[in-house]
Amino acid sequence: MVDLTPYLSDSLPVRVRKSVHEDAGAFSFQIADQIDKDVLDTLYSVIEPMDVIEIRMAHDAYVYAGLDLPIMMRGFVSSVRRTQAMGHEGKPKRIVSVSGHDYGKILQRYQVFYLPSVPGDAMAMITSFPFFTKFGDFANVKEAGAFVQAVVDQVINPYLSAMISTSPNVAAVKTLSTDIQVSGGVVSPYGFGTFTQGTLLQLFRQNCDVGSWNELFIEDRADGPYLVYRPNPALDIVSGVWLMQGAAVSGASAPSVIEIDDTDVLFYDVGRSDANVANVFWVDSHRYALNYDFTTKALASVAPSVSATAPVAETSYGNVNPALYGWSKLEEITNQGHLDETDNGNGTAAGASRNSNNGYGIDWLNTRRAQLYAQNKDNVIFESGSMRVKGNEQIRAGLYVAYTHGNLRSLHYAEAVDHEFIPFGNYFTSISFARGTGFSDRIKQNDQMQSPYYAENVVVNP
Repeated sequence: MVDLTPYLSDSLPVRVRKSVHEDAGAFSFQIADQIDKDVLDTLYSVIEPMDVIEIRMAHDAYVYAGLDLPIMMRGFVSSVRRTQAMGHEGKPKRIVSVSGHDYGKILQRYQVFYLPSVPGDAMAMITSFPFFTKFGDFANVKEAGAFVQAVVDQVINPYLSAMISTSPNVAAVKTLSTDIQVSGGVVSPYGFGTFTQGTLLQLFRQNCDVGSWNELFIEDRADGPYLVYRPNPALDIVSGVWLMQGAAVSGASAPSVIEIDDTDVLFYDVGRSDANVANVFWVDSHRYALNYDFTTKALASVAPSVSATAPVAETSYGNVNPALYGWSKLEEITNQGHLDETDNGNGTAAGASRNSNNGYGIDWLNTRRAQLYAQNKDNVIFESGSMRVKGNEQIRAGLYVAYTHGNLRSLHYAEAVDHEFIPFGNYFTSISFARGTGFSDRIKQNDQMQSPYYAENVVVNP
């Protein structure tokens, strides 16, 4: 293990980026090119791709006296470069630049494919479910959270364990823990069992309804890296209720909130747009269409039972009114099924069991459409943008940041967070956010007969 802290230099920043939507977190740093006394060579020769890196930082390091600083990135080196140039003062400079990714890199790099010359693949290629054959048996239908856990246990962690056995520094490589908060929905073997080629990240995204309903990302915690699989933490703009805490969520923890104020903020850019306004909402399922009936035909037969919370076409709600915005469709695909479905429907004989599972399938599509509607009906008044604040190691991607300016307090969902530390200089945190409530909070202030303009410019003395 090499401690790179003594090699840090002013004007050479350390950067860490995490996002709930990107494939993997990323880091980069530059260090002065010096000799490593153990190998008597440049650090460029010491650092290699797939070396394990831990980056820790804090705004006020003294607070953690006697303790480790908070972990900001735990990952693997992807690239190492050595640059030599003449400075403007006529002196030569050598810099070693290192970049890499967090444990999301494992999900990116680990590919599932089947070739006769690869051990274990020949048998997998002659079955209908090659994924089962290669990595072990998965149930007929499996809860989404159990599916994610099974892939981690049977595919990812065995790979990391093998890496640990070959690593000279066993403590550096850690197996992947999970924080699974999605308890609703099942996946079918006709989705993942027949998965023939792609990365583990693609496998998860194909079967875990990531994006429109769920999040899946790597979070570094004190005891190791975690794969977080949770419902989208979208809050209702009026009530503040967590929208996905309904039928498909049980026991999930609400997102944390970090408080900041005007004394923290260096830059704040916010805006609203009608780009994502939709008033027709449709959720389809290839699995359902394959094993039961065309989705449109099935839902047409139960149209009278579709409630106002799961409309196909919304014509009366002001924030998506087609008379103002025109008709616009938001269509998504769900690759999951209802928690009460007992099988995937393929080849099931006609009768009570098939009819029951068919009904559950329709219920699931209606539930997913209701969730899609609830999360997107107020897109035109939600804010998005970015802010740059003084370094705060507590701000992480996947949290809400509450910004109090004057007497106004608004929430912002941090989708991506960058930490930039310059040795002997400054530490800044940059936040890319969505679902900001600033505009609606101004409206509420007006409703109370108070000027939001004056309210946000009130100087609050500590």
